[in-house]
Amino acid sequence: MLLYFAGLLGIAAVLQARSFFFVAFTIVGFLQPFMLLPAPLGFLVVGATSVVVYTASSGFPSRRSRPGPATSSSSACRRR
Repeated sequence: MLLYFAGLLGIAAVLQARSFFFVAFTIVGFLQPFMLLPAPLGFLVVGATSVVVYTASSGFPSRRSRPGPATSSSSACRRR
């Protein structure tokens, strides 16, 4: 069953990255685990589904999308 949910979440991530409307397909990952798996594994799958829902539609984080180091406000005060 874990292989089924891994495949489901993989397909859901690809589809949802393509179009936000596929979130309806991804929601299945919140409903089915507790019917098909024991509770601890169900919570694990629901957590993984949550990660897919919140990251796939906005784009997965990458090293290029991370901002650089923030400039300190104290250096801006010294320039005055």
